[in-house]
Amino acid sequence: ADGYVFTDNTAAKIGTYQTDVPFDNVQFTDGKIVATTSFTTEAEPTEAPTEAPTEAPTEAPTEAPTEAPTEAPTEAPTEAPVEEDVFIVAGSEPEIFGTGWDGTNEANKMTKQENGTYTKDYTVEKAYTNVQLKAVKNGSEWIGDATQLKAVKNGSEWIGDATGNNVTFNLTGPGTFTVIYDPEADVVTVSGDIVELIAELDYEFVNAVGNGEGNWLNGAAWDPAYEVNKMNKVADDVWEIEFTNVPDGFERQIKFAIDGAWTHNFGGVFTESGVETEAVYNGDNITFDTEDVCTVKAQLDLREFNFATKEGAKFTLTIDYEGGGDEGGIYGDVDGPASRDIWLR
Repeated sequence: ADGYVFTDNTAAKIGTYQTDVPFDNVQFTDGKIVATTSFTTEAEPTEAPTEAPTEAPTEAPTEAPTEAPTEAPTEAPTEAPVEEDVFIVAGSEPEIFGTGWDGTNEANKMTKQENGTYTKDYTVEKAYTNVQLKAVKNGSEWIGDATQLKAVKNGSEWIGDATGNNVTFNLTGPGTFTVIYDPEADVVTVSGDIVELIAELDYEFVNAVGNGEGNWLNGAAWDPAYEVNKMNKVADDVWEIEFTNVPDGFERQIKFAIDGAWTHNFGGVFTESGVETEAVYNGDNITFDTEDVCTVKAQLDLREFNFATKEGAKFTLTIDYEGGGDEGGIYGDVDGPASRDIWLR
């Protein structure tokens, strides 16, 4: 082997290579290696350069740029715009609520509790009867009791008590009461030592009220306290009133107001003359047409009315074209008894 000195078949260091392996099977001819079965050198120069460069460049550049830019921009913009709902109590007594039926009065704003409900406390100096209220969500959705059929007031949704109506109660004297809205049940309730929930409809009389003109409703338009339109009690909880010489007209309207006020009233849907129909507590106006001069008899039957469910009331409208009245006119009959065609004055 050129550049090596051999002593007892072992290589000594010359230049940059060294081996401590005995050359037992090496053959020499004229000082050169002719054949050998094995030759081992140290691995240090080959391993060090290959490991370090491969690992570091591949991992670091791929992970860092992909994670950071994707997460930060997507999360922050979505959560920020969410706002808390605002609930305001609106009620019938300005002395208690500051204003009457105002769903925007910030003084009546409810406070959110840890259990998710919203509450508002009130203190009164005297007793009140038939107090009514609802909660107003974000100035538009009116919330009431547990069976509510969300009513619409001036284009806004008013949500009331369990029957879809205003929460109605008495206050027995001075003290504090709390209005509670439960978003999960979507119901408003009241509580407090001075709160007396109304279990039944306690009343004295019923008035007919509607779009009166001329002989219809004695000319009184939407006046629930108009004395002349007080109905007659014909049996326990059965009330009637009759209007004669009612001229022909389109979309005549009537409701029944308890004790001459709007606090408790009944409406419904007219089907046909003489047919008993459901009277809806705080329902829509009963609307019908009169095709000729006639007598209109209205009856309200509250014998089966259940205040808790607000169901069971009935009304009947009977339109009699034969008995239109005899004051100042005569019927003329052109084509037989099936109709009356001319009213002469």
